[in-house]
Amino acid sequence: MNTQPRVLTMQAFACLGKSSGSTALPVLTAMGLECALLPTALLSPHTGFPEATFLPLTEQMTEIIAHWRKQDLRFDGMYLGYLAAPIQAHLAGEAAYRQDRVSLYRREHSCAQH
Repeated sequence: MNTQPRVLTMQAFACLGKSSGSTALPVLTAMGLECALLPTALLSPHTGFPEATFLPLTEQMTEIIAHWRKQDLRFDGMYLGYLAAPIQAHLAGEAAYRQDRVSLYRREHSCAQH
């Protein structure tokens, strides 16, 4: 039985830049949390750069959430970062479905439009 609180973090991963999941994961882990990752997109650099390649991962997110449901995985909290498409906000709710309790934290920042 896991005694660490389990947190789902949903955000993009940038291949370059000190942002997104690459910085959130070590901080959450240092706080003593078990982290589940649900990437929303893959970007070449983060959105603060003038141009970036952009691959939304909405289809993969749907498959991951369905697998987690089959495994009856539960989360004590969610940390939402960059959502790459409006439907991903709905998927955040799907990921939290059937949770006894879940705390939400949304980090505010500006994002480039894609």
